[in-house]
Amino acid sequence: MEKLFFEQNFNFFTPEESATLSKDVCYYNFNHNLVNRVCVELKKHVSISLKPPSYCRVEYRPEGHPWHDDSKNIHGGFRGWCQYSASILLTPKTCFSGGELVFKHRDELFFHYCDLVMWDARYVHRVAPSHGNRRSLILFFEGDGARSHG
Repeated sequence: MEKLFFEQNFNFFTPEESATLSKDVCYYNFNHNLVNRVCVELKKHVSISLKPPSYCRVEYRPEGHPWHDDSKNIHGGFRGWCQYSASILLTPKTCFSGGELVFKHRDELFFHYCDLVMWDARYVHRVAPSHGNRRSLILFFEGDGARSHG
């Protein structure tokens, strides 16, 4: 079985940086200083494109996301171009309940406040429903050439 890319960087953002991004639920340009740091880090591991259809945004979604992988159909749309995904939880666990990020291949729940989690888009995962103010920065990348991982 092919080993897929998965990486977690603890305390990637400071609480102040997370708070800055969490203020607005919106799409961000990859040139934004905080977003660009994520891109630079991911590029240390895999080859990604920052051109469309790749995108990133701050998300508030209390209903969560059902089991899915980011390389396939999600919520009625098609994202077959996506090869790599990343997420940083921007609000501390004290602001909400539920909302854990869960991967089928791992035996842990991710409450990744300020931590950068990056993965191959083929990993099946979900985000549990939440109550309160759970906001995360989510990023989806098309590969830049052949799929690679370190």
